[in-house]
Amino acid sequence: MKENIKSTSSHTTKSIDTARASSLARQHEKAILIVLAYLIGFITAFIAFKLSDGKEWSMSNIPESRGQEETSRLEAIMKEGDLYAHRGGVERALSVYSEREAKEDGFHYDVPVTSASPNDRFLHYCVQPTADSDTCDNFIYSFDEDVVYRVKNSDGQITSAVGEDAESVWLIDGKLSLGDYQSVSADAPWQMDAR
Repeated sequence: MKENIKSTSSHTTKSIDTARASSLARQHEKAILIVLAYLIGFITAFIAFKLSDGKEWSMSNIPESRGQEETSRLEAIMKEGDLYAHRGGVERALSVYSEREAKEDGFHYDVPVTSASPNDRFLHYCVQPTADSDTCDNFIYSFDEDVVYRVKNSDGQITSAVGEDAESVWLIDGKLSLGDYQSVSADAPWQMDAR
């Protein structure tokens, strides 16, 4: 009989341990389900609101509201510090405001100069990359191609002094004049040569 009692008590202890483990597993199961529910919710929010880490830059369509008047003129628009090209109800993000200490494509501290070509195909803009920069980098956005080009000569990208020297003038023939430089062609105004 003593053996019977020992085996029963050992069996009872195992049952209690199993019951505790089962109860503990149920508690963890609930916690895991709650964590998964939050995770699914956050992922859904990121997808729904298209949130990103902000380190990547790409052009994106911004839908226009139907009440606004459509225009076929190409123009530069600043919204909350960001630069957009706008034509015919379509907007493209060209450069995003940022107070970065290092120069990085697609970001600017200021945009002192913008001008559209007479044929509304190209938009010239000059971005001051950082707050302490005294020059701006020249770019041309081709609306038809949806491409941003660096304004270059044979030595590389052309920079302009921030202020009066940064002004750009589109000539009647569609070429861009920037200080001592002028476009080689009206079809590729980003290719410059000294005058």
